[in-house]
Amino acid sequence: MPNITNDPIARNEYINISLEELRRLGGMVEEILRTSTEEFTTAELHIEECNVESIINEVRSSLNLRYSTREITWDINIEESCAVVADGFHLRGIISAVVDNAIKYSKRVIIECLIEKLKEINCSVLGDYYDCEASVCEAPVRSGEILSYEDKYLGGGKNKPSEGMHSTVREIPARLEQSVTDFIRKTACETFRVLACDGVSRIDFMIDEANGGIYVNEINTIPGSLSFYLWEATGVKLDELVDRLIAVAFKRKRDSEFKTTSYSENIFAYQAKHGAKLGGAKGSKN
Repeated sequence: MPNITNDPIARNEYINISLEELRRLGGMVEEILRTSTEEFTTAELHIEECNVESIINEVRSSLNLRYSTREITWDINIEESCAVVADGFHLRGIISAVVDNAIKYSKRVIIECLIEKLKEINCSVLGDYYDCEASVCEAPVRSGEILSYEDKYLGGGKNKPSEGMHSTVREIPARLEQSVTDFIRKTACETFRVLACDGVSRIDFMIDEANGGIYVNEINTIPGSLSFYLWEATGVKLDELVDRLIAVAFKRKRDSEFKTTSYSENIFAYQAKHGAKLGGAKGSKN
């Protein structure tokens, strides 16, 4: 708890926040007492349209106060217009309990909207930061709500022998509008460059079919089978893919030779001998 004894502004702010929390706590107690004395079938729920972002911000303020001695980083990816029809009191309690539990495991909390109508799209990138290109896009075909182990490695059947990545049923190229395909391929290259990758990677995307939103889900820097099936569909044969990966590796090696990684002189011995500060010692760089 921060020391607020000699800081009247901080003290007043703390008191105001505490009073607000006490009022809210009083309301929660009254609500719990009310609902606990009623039959479940007759309990009244105040169903209304609740702004999710507003509730999360309230929860964040409350938990920041509770964990004032800890540094908590919040990453909230919720649109201002995001709303659900629910009982606000219970929804706030549920969100608070879930986030409070998450804080026990990490000082970083990420809150995102659930994508219910999801379409998965994968795109591979080949090259390095300075020169890279994207493959065609693929849409993994799933037999249920999610892409299961059976879908990915057993071709959708539990009794089929596994052929690894060959077993996956794929839609290549993915049936998307051209503008969406172009956006995904461009974003895949941007993701590759931002993370300073080289070689071959596969970037997995999620499309929210309810509103058309497109999200980068993850990057696989050593993708299964080197994503050769995506490059074959792009016009790059496996032997050419391997040759280009070797060329990228040689280029990375040449670039690394220009980096300063050591000093030819022992600067610590120089300091001991001359009594100079480390900041003033000059060594010739390789």
